[in-house]
Amino acid sequence: VALRVRPISVAELEEGATLIAHKVDEQMVVLMDPMEDPDDVLRAHRSREKSYLFDVAFDFTATQETVYQATTKSLIDGVISGYNATVFAYGPT
Repeated sequence: VALRVRPISVAELEEGATLIAHKVDEQMVVLMDPMEDPDDVLRAHRSREKSYLFDVAFDFTATQETVYQATTKSLIDGVISGYNATVFAYGPT
């Protein structure tokens, strides 16, 4: 499983959005909850960050070519040799 953090759109920037997903290393992404309300007693003792591990992680600067080289290119020889392969992409692709 690979994850690519998408860039913030112009419309999101105009609304004051900030990036909450941060690539830590080649496999780890940390999500920072931007909500910080001192009156929210249900979240008072909750960690604002969640970390997730993937087979490979890309930040918002990764190009389509970089993602392809790291995730899909190695499947092509097998497909040409008659093997099946599936690539499932979710999100704005």
